[in-house]
Amino acid sequence: MKKGNPWIPICPGIKRQTLTSGKTMYQMLATLEPSSKMPAHQHPQEQIVHVLSGRMKLIVDGMPHEMKAGDSYYLASNVPHGVETIEETRHRRSKPPAQVGACHPLAGAKAGRPCLKKRIAFESLTR
Repeated sequence: MKKGNPWIPICPGIKRQTLTSGKTMYQMLATLEPSSKMPAHQHPQEQIVHVLSGRMKLIVDGMPHEMKAGDSYYLASNVPHGVETIEETRHRRSKPPAQVGACHPLAGAKAGRPCLKKRIAFESLTR
């Protein structure tokens, strides 16, 4: 991990820190406080998440899936997803960096650069 990578708040009770990055991928660590929530959102980057500790409810296209330490999941691009934290949780996430002109919906779209809205079916949930 690079020294000096700051923790970045995403939503109340949820923050992330970049662990490592390259030209086409980056990996982050996220911590989620009990009862914290990330509203449903979607983005063009696919992602893989591995739960290190705790329990959370992953809500994919409106369907809840309880995840616990040791569980992993894959989300295809543009699939609506959100989180409700059951107990303090830490997870590691790997995905490509945001594309030029794209945005993270929770950060808000930049003028003239809206986030993609195309919906693609949830491809798999691995436990």
